[in-house]
Amino acid sequence: MLKINFEFIGGPHDGSILEGVVGEGSDAERYFLFSNWGRIGQRFKVASDYDVATLSRERLQDERRHYFQRHFYVVTDRFEDNDEIWVSARYLSASVGSRR
Repeated sequence: MLKINFEFIGGPHDGSILEGVVGEGSDAERYFLFSNWGRIGQRFKVASDYDVATLSRERLQDERRHYFQRHFYVVTDRFEDNDEIWVSARYLSASVGSRR
């Protein structure tokens, strides 16, 4: 069982620490995958909480028809300790593009 601890620094998710176990579909696992397995220097994007909440409330399934404010983060630190991984991601901005 591999445990993931994912920490956001700055931006709309500042101070959030998500915990989860690989294979259980947690938010921590989702961000771990978005960040290309927590690779240092990897940029990834998340939608703002406001937009996600709005779309969920309105039950809108097709996000292509609706504007999402994207917020970009970059993995700045990663630490592995046996069956546990710690990943830190720092906020870049809402306008920085992804290098993918």
